[in-house]
Amino acid sequence: MTDNITKYTKYFQDTLEDELITASAVKGEFKFELSLDELRSGKLTEVNTKKLFQKKPKNTSLIGITIAPVQLQRKINRANSYSNAPATIIPMQVPCRLTKDGYLSPNKFRMPWLVRDYLKPIVSSSEYTLAHTDDVEDYFARNRKDFNSLPWNELYNFFMTALEELTGISRGGNLNISGIDYAVVAKPYVNPNETQSGAAANIKRLYDKLLNSKDFPPLYSSLFNTSAQNRPLLSLEEESHISEEHHLGQMSNSFGLSPSQRQTIHHFFSTHEGEVLAVNGPPGTGKTTLLQSAIASLWIKSILDAPDGKAIPPIIVATSSNNQAVTNVIRDFGTIMKPESENILERRWLPEEIKSLGTYALSEGKYNKPGSDLNDSYLSIAIKYVDSHYRLVGYFTHIEEKDFLDKGYKTFIKAYTQYSGRIPKQTSKKQTLQTIQSRLREKILDKSGEMTKLIELWRICVKDCNSLPELKKDIIEIGNYISETEQVLTEHQKTAQATATYLNIVKNQIQLAAEELTSEPFWYGMLGFLSFIKTKKRAKANAFLIKNDISFEKHPENFQEVYDNLTAKLSEVQQTYAIDMNLVSATENRVTDSRRKKCELNARLDEINTNISLFESKLPEGMTPAFDRDGLYALLERIDTKHRFEIFLLAVHYYEARWLEEALGSVQSDKPLDTKDRLKRISMLTPCIVSTLFMTPKFFSSYGQPLYEFIDLLILDEAGQSSSDKAAAVFALAKKALVVGDIHQIEPVFGITEAIDRGNLLHNKIISSRNEDLPKHLAASCSNAMLMAQQVTPYQCMIAGEPVKERGMHLLEHRRCHKTIISYCKELAYPHMKTLTCHEPDDFYLFPQLGYAHIPSTGQKRNGSWYNPYEAQNISQWMANNRSKILERYQANALSDVLAIVTPFTMQATTLRKYVQDMLPSEEAKSMTIGTVHKLQGAEKPIILFSPVYGPGNVSTPFFDRGLNMLNVAVSRAKHSFLVFGNMSMFQPGDCKPSMILGKHLNFTKGLNELEGFKLVERQTNGPVQHLTTLEQHQDILSQAFTTAQKELLIVSPFLSQKALQADSILSKIKEATQRGVSIKIYADEMLALSGAQYKKERLEKVSELLSQAGAKLHFARGLHNKTLIIDNHTLVEGSFNWLSARRDKLARLEHSILYRDDSVTDILEEIKESLQLLSNKYISQPSKPCI
Repeated sequence: MTDNITKYTKYFQDTLEDELITASAVKGEFKFELSLDELRSGKLTEVNTKKLFQKKPKNTSLIGITIAPVQLQRKINRANSYSNAPATIIPMQVPCRLTKDGYLSPNKFRMPWLVRDYLKPIVSSSEYTLAHTDDVEDYFARNRKDFNSLPWNELYNFFMTALEELTGISRGGNLNISGIDYAVVAKPYVNPNETQSGAAANIKRLYDKLLNSKDFPPLYSSLFNTSAQNRPLLSLEEESHISEEHHLGQMSNSFGLSPSQRQTIHHFFSTHEGEVLAVNGPPGTGKTTLLQSAIASLWIKSILDAPDGKAIPPIIVATSSNNQAVTNVIRDFGTIMKPESENILERRWLPEEIKSLGTYALSEGKYNKPGSDLNDSYLSIAIKYVDSHYRLVGYFTHIEEKDFLDKGYKTFIKAYTQYSGRIPKQTSKKQTLQTIQSRLREKILDKSGEMTKLIELWRICVKDCNSLPELKKDIIEIGNYISETEQVLTEHQKTAQATATYLNIVKNQIQLAAEELTSEPFWYGMLGFLSFIKTKKRAKANAFLIKNDISFEKHPENFQEVYDNLTAKLSEVQQTYAIDMNLVSATENRVTDSRRKKCELNARLDEINTNISLFESKLPEGMTPAFDRDGLYALLERIDTKHRFEIFLLAVHYYEARWLEEALGSVQSDKPLDTKDRLKRISMLTPCIVSTLFMTPKFFSSYGQPLYEFIDLLILDEAGQSSSDKAAAVFALAKKALVVGDIHQIEPVFGITEAIDRGNLLHNKIISSRNEDLPKHLAASCSNAMLMAQQVTPYQCMIAGEPVKERGMHLLEHRRCHKTIISYCKELAYPHMKTLTCHEPDDFYLFPQLGYAHIPSTGQKRNGSWYNPYEAQNISQWMANNRSKILERYQANALSDVLAIVTPFTMQATTLRKYVQDMLPSEEAKSMTIGTVHKLQGAEKPIILFSPVYGPGNVSTPFFDRGLNMLNVAVSRAKHSFLVFGNMSMFQPGDCKPSMILGKHLNFTKGLNELEGFKLVERQTNGPVQHLTTLEQHQDILSQAFTTAQKELLIVSPFLSQKALQADSILSKIKEATQRGVSIKIYADEMLALSGAQYKKERLEKVSELLSQAGAKLHFARGLHNKTLIIDNHTLVEGSFNWLSARRDKLARLEHSILYRDDSVTDILEEIKESLQLLSNKYISQPSKPCI
């Protein structure tokens, strides 16, 4: 196990080293210039060789260097003068070896690569890209080389060819990157591989330290456990105990946790130190609430567990690789306390400078950035180099000065007095604060005790209710048993009474027999041998038997026999009587015991009813008690908003008192705090420290040594965006981790290519050959922290009795988007999601929840990025047209508060911003969110516009169909409306691809989701333009088309209608035109035309037959949305009018089309015709109902 951890640690170290070298290209750290001849020949001059070996140990014979074959220099011109584009771009790096003799050779483990910072996809406010990572990966896969044996001249030809084919760079040429002009400079530069700067440098140094450590920390080690424990999910009773003991606080009383949040928090508290819990959190399912609940509970637990009442708060860190995610977390901590609340508990009891419950751990650059509002908006800290040491600096410097502490003490005492209604007895400040701490802690204990008793009572009621059916059954059964036993007792008593009567008779008979025997003459005994005496005795004995109704089996010979027989019978009857009385006694005991048992059972029933009544009395009016999981969760939801929220607020003020006591004590002692003590004191004011993955290792180190296992809880947010190599290291600093993310949202920006990654894996013996499968949960070129956590989490969520594919817990209840919007995401990625969004009234929504506007255009490609000016122009015009009603509906000051634009491509984002700036007020346009999905990570807007850019024939697989992530993110950011503006042929309905599923949800066949009133903008042409806005104008133009066309008339009408054909005499006009030699081509959409015919084939066949008989050539296509008229090679009409299906009566809707009549539209016409050719199929006379 340890050997495996070492391998991966070294592998991550190598990966980050490669990334840092790449970063050095961006930072301009290629310092040594080579000649072009040196690069071509692979032989450096003696002078340059000595320079590169200068700082190496004397006995070094071979070193690794990195060469940049060319540079791009930004041109100095008016267009570039105001740009923040980089002045110099190094597009490619070639890792290689240099001998002391000056000879270059390939590095067998590292291939040449294009610098990742200039490849799409990328997360940056300013994106200047040369190519796409997918294209780079594909190129290197197709042109793979054995670099171990490759001669230098072949390597040179390889990387120069790759550079030219992937980016369009040619030596001595020019290049335009995102609108900025660059000159290609053929000057090779060398980086000696010594740099450790860059965003990931702190992580890299942490890996360095780990490799030199004696043991690996348990939590870090768990990431590489190939046989992670799979524990069963908690039982209901286990959940109730965990909720009672560990779920202690909530940061809001607006609502309690949802069922999946609650199940997740219970399982989090059941994990142990050294374990990771993965939480799969789709958009809008309450990740923030869950995290705040965990943080609040751990903070409070320290107070309850403090042996002397002086709690030391846990160190809790929330981190992410994404700056926006970190900003969102710290922003949320700033909104928890309510300065304007009437409830004094909800306000801070310290001066207003301390308002947030989160500390923002920033880089020194951001902390010191001029004009930055970070220090004003947040409680910020940084690491600065002061007096020959790195020191922690930040907001605490000011608030721990004597003047502020005096002010803080007074503010706190005043607030406590208002809360408690009594003025604390003033002794010393320390004693006063300790007294208040004690009282607040008592309050926390009391409230916690109430919560505990309520949950315990619920648990008792659960057991009671579970036992109730059996108890009632037992009571009935024992009642029946008592009745039956009493009957048996009566029978036994009767039998005993009869036996007693008979016993008395026998006793009387014996007495009589004895009297007779004693009255016999004495001589009977002497002469008894005489026969007459025998006869006399026999007769007298028998006469006695007859007289007393006594019978024997054998007639007695004399009275002695009678007496002896009666004496024997008496003994028998006495035995029988004893048995009868024993039966009576035993039965009486059973009856008594049963009656007592029945009393006990009834008493238990009364106790159960009393418990249930007591529990009901503690519930709010209208809440029905239930004693299953739903019942427990309902009770805990109530506790969330009452007990736990109040306990959390009390904890805030308890820790404020603790902080004041500690800070005042430090002022008196003037003793500086070390890093650990400082972080603990910070955690008294703010339960969570928030930082990026790149800065966390720096903050949690002391005197250059990592603070292993110092963090009590590490929260990794948006883990799906963090690559494994950057995330793994910080786990070494923590005892326990809660990893939250969604692998179906934005992916990481991987710092290395798969080719480089395979080399590192091979070098560290994690894989044995270049063709071996990558370890998908840990590989730096394709994995993320969420996959890494899923692999080792101890739990696997069950839904409907089946394990969910992604291991870990799952958040299921969505509360952000309209159900129509999120239903797309649900089908795409989240089959188990439940939509609980509170909707506005139907008349509130200005636009369809999933809407579209068809823009007949295709994309263009430049420098590896796609853009579509006509699409951008239409979007900006629509925004301007609808701006007023959007602002009025949302009571907003700027459109940027309500709306954002998403597109797959940086070039299109630049194009969109240009047109938006022309159409909207300057400041509004500037603040508008326009860009790739990365721009909207963690954000949401009521309205999202999507610009797909592509048109027919641009690509076989659109960028947004390469995975479900892009469209999933884009759609899930929209709360009220997601509107697609583009060529809708790219969204053919189906089930295979994200765009197809979106097309299905856009519901083209009914047309209800098409944006009402959308008007295409004019194309840029030189000729005259006419706008058609009435039915009559459209009918006239169509009629003129048939009479004026000389060679060709092309009609694009997605829908077909026999009524429309007949209403305008279209069939006869087609016939007349074709007889003049005009070629008439009609294009219709197979699916839409069939839907217009109510899916009755015979209707569509009839229309097809009529058109064919008239002489038109009918072409069916799939994904056709154009509504176009083309006359010969000079006239174009396009817009919203369905030429061969629109209503021709008073109910016809308002339509808009634009007519262009000029030779300058020739190129546009050719583009449209080419698109139609691509979309059309061969003529089909019997279209079948499409699968929708």
